[in-house]
Amino acid sequence: MPAPLTGYVSGLLTAYLWVGTNLNTLSNQTLALSNALTAEGCPASGIAAGNMKVAIDNLRTWLSWGGSSMQHFDILALDWIDSNWPNGGGAVDMDAILSAMWSSKNWQTLLFIAYIDAMRGSISEKTVTQQSMADYLRHFL
Repeated sequence: MPAPLTGYVSGLLTAYLWVGTNLNTLSNQTLALSNALTAEGCPASGIAAGNMKVAIDNLRTWLSWGGSSMQHFDILALDWIDSNWPNGGGAVDMDAILSAMWSSKNWQTLLFIAYIDAMRGSISEKTVTQQSMADYLRHFL
């Protein structure tokens, strides 16, 4: 994995740890508030604070704890990128493009043709002179 991406991964893990820790603290404080309100004779407020704690716990779990959290899936995605990162980079040249087209599935080729047609349509508004067309033709002959 390139060094900048490694740094970003480390920063992301630190951020998720910070979020999880702070949400855990907030959850504990909300529980204490709920208990205090109930003990002071405000049961409705205690229940509302208890409901807030549940929402905070759900948010904490969804963001940063467990196998279905955003943290989990972000790290899985980054691990996949790391495992599939091209060694030495790959050149995108005409040979690579033609090789990819030759090994593509039929639907991919049809999609590619649609992209080419769209590009062709976008340049149809451009001014093309007889000289420029002749230059393009000579280039490919």
